[in-house]
Amino acid sequence: LAVIKNQNIDISHFEEDMNDFKEKFNLVNSGNIITDAVFNQYKELCDNKGMEFEVSGKLPKNFNMAETDLCVLISNLISNAYEAALKCEEDRRIISVEIRNSDDDIFMDVSNSVNGEVMFKNGLPVTDKPDRKNHGFGVENILEVVERNGGYIEWKQLDKGRFTAEIMLNA
Repeated sequence: LAVIKNQNIDISHFEEDMNDFKEKFNLVNSGNIITDAVFNQYKELCDNKGMEFEVSGKLPKNFNMAETDLCVLISNLISNAYEAALKCEEDRRIISVEIRNSDDDIFMDVSNSVNGEVMFKNGLPVTDKPDRKNHGFGVENILEVVERNGGYIEWKQLDKGRFTAEIMLNA
C-alpha cells in the first residue's frame, strides 16, 4: 500500500465514479451513502426473492440529519416493509420508496404490499408477530427519530393490499 503524505487530493471524481458504478450495476442512488447502503442491501434481498424494489427521488445534499438517526429511520422502515411484503403472494410483493424535496422539507413515502389488514393502536401499526412483548420496537424507534428531527409520520392502509408510511422531515 502506498502512503500519501502532505498532498492535496481532489476526491470529487471518486463520487462521480461511484455514481457511474451504481448506475451501471443498477444500484439505488438516493444521494446519501447511508440510505444507499440500506436500500441496496434490501434491493439485493428483494431481487433474490423476486420482489420488486424501487426508489425514486433523491435526498438533498444539504440534508443534515445525524447519520445514526438516518440509519435507524431507513433501516426500520425498509425492514418492516420487507417482512410484510414477504408474507404476500410472490406476484404481489413490492416495496417502493418515493423521496420528494421542497425548500424546507423532505417528504418520503415508503409503501409495501401487505396480506390482509394492518392493526393499529393509537395511530401506530401493531406487530403481527405472536411475541408482541419482544417485537414492535422498530415503529417506536422510527417515531422517536422523526419527532427528534422535527418531523411527522403517518402510517396508512388505504386498501387491504397496500401499506404506506408517509414521512415529513425538516431539510
